[in-house]
Amino acid sequence: MNLTEFRDSFSTDRIVQRILAIASVLVCVLIYGCAPYKSENITVTVTIEDNGVLYTGSSVQGIRCGRELRVANVYLQGATCDPHGEAVPIKLGDKGWVFMIFSGYQGSDPAALMQFKPEYYPYTIQANRLGDDSTQPWEVDLKRAPAFVRFTNLEDRKTAERVEANQFEKYFGRGVKLISIQCTPTKEWVTRGKVPKLLPWLDELGTLVIDDSVPEQPRSLISQISKSNFVWE
Repeated sequence: MNLTEFRDSFSTDRIVQRILAIASVLVCVLIYGCAPYKSENITVTVTIEDNGVLYTGSSVQGIRCGRELRVANVYLQGATCDPHGEAVPIKLGDKGWVFMIFSGYQGSDPAALMQFKPEYYPYTIQANRLGDDSTQPWEVDLKRAPAFVRFTNLEDRKTAERVEANQFEKYFGRGVKLISIQCTPTKEWVTRGKVPKLLPWLDELGTLVIDDSVPEQPRSLISQISKSNFVWE
């Protein structure tokens, strides 16, 4: 084989490789990204104490995660996770309801305070998960808990207030504190319908934020949270 034939052959091989790579990507698209999803359900139970009296709320939530997508050793997409189901509602006797919503870690970092995107929730709720055994329960570090929200009037979405995980007393009175957030893998069905009954305006809200009519407060709580923080389809 002379040099010209070698070059032609090499060029043809490169073209074939590119065609195969493109075909692989197209096949990946057709089969949802060539990234098999791992789905599991977990029972999330929140416990809050009010001067010695324990109140709990729970919800079976789903977490679906895809794998990294690589074609021909080319990195195309990182692993992504989505929550499914509903936020966890907890009734504190006659002091009202509080909801642990789908959100990111709500820490003291000012940037973290704005992480109300529900897409952050799977990473937040599983941050303290250890080992490869998917059957083992775990407890969420309260210093890295998802966001809590209450409504002084459940009928009025604009009465939403963020409840800091370490400051329940500020909103519900002396002696009220968050005790634990426990997660247990389960085969039960994802919870549906509980939160919409408590917040009847959710269906009217659609995908909009709670209130987008406060341009002078673009970073306020009600201009950031939406239906997806309470119910994720």
